[in-house]
Amino acid sequence: MIKKIGTQARKDIENLLGKKVYLEIGMGKGDFITALSQLDKDNIYIGIEVSPPVLALAIKKLKRYEEENNTRLDNLYFMSFDAIELSEMFLENQIEKIYLNFSDPWPKKRHEKRRLTSSKFLDEYKKVLKENGQIEFKTDNRGLFEYSLVSMQNYG
Repeated sequence: MIKKIGTQARKDIENLLGKKVYLEIGMGKGDFITALSQLDKDNIYIGIEVSPPVLALAIKKLKRYEEENNTRLDNLYFMSFDAIELSEMFLENQIEKIYLNFSDPWPKKRHEKRRLTSSKFLDEYKKVLKENGQIEFKTDNRGLFEYSLVSMQNYG
């Protein structure tokens, strides 16, 4: 079962200094971030999903896993907010690594600002990532891949 969601998780995250924090943005049903938290129980894993119905599926799935395995993943948090607000939810230099796995490509030009690799999102990542923090990006969409290469190269 999930202990905290949203602003309560933010308060707890502030108390996690000394632990490494890993973040997946657009976690979908939570499979990836849940698997990471199972492999490394000494650090904190946070999944962010902006869609409440999808987040509800992830919560249900996690609860079922915990019940079937008679365990709790105390190092796993799920949060629901728009990632453009990362710097309002996390401390500066707090995140070790951000995972962007198969994000919505938002293929139309007018939706470019919604892409998780646009400069406004990269600005947010820079604020919360540690000095040598990383962004791990995976996509199967060629257009998003090419856009992201250019965006990240232009960003620096």
